[in-house]
Amino acid sequence: MSDLSFYGPAGLFLLAFLFKLPGLLREPHEPLQRSVAMLLAVSTAIASFAAIPSIASIAWLNAVTGIPNVAAPVVYSLMTAYSGCCVILLIRWRGGPVESTRRASHWCLGVSASVITALFGLFAAGDTPVERLRDLDLACVIGEVEQIGDDEPD
Repeated sequence: MSDLSFYGPAGLFLLAFLFKLPGLLREPHEPLQRSVAMLLAVSTAIASFAAIPSIASIAWLNAVTGIPNVAAPVVYSLMTAYSGCCVILLIRWRGGPVESTRRASHWCLGVSASVITALFGLFAAGDTPVERLRDLDLACVIGEVEQIGDDEPD
């Protein structure tokens, strides 16, 4: 995959966020505006972190903190936050009684925050002595499958 397939959407998400920003600043207490802005911001972060050249920045994050693989819970936390933002946007978009919508949104936010806390807690409890940047990289998995297929006799 080319860098454009990751950085292109990241740029579009960023432009959309910047386009929505004046409305958010005008009406900071509008729940739907906040939901859309947060979804666009998290989408930008995910698309930026998921890009293959970003693996160097992930390695940088691991080096700065001194903790091997610390970038893994960061990336998975971004994906969990994105999922939570999507659900909250759907809740707010659906509408309904204000109190019911607020309660459902807060419940979703709490669940997402709990999952993110669990990610970091389990990471801290685990043992990660060696930095592994590409364990769950799709290109790496496909390469291993092709290697296995090459070992079989014709």
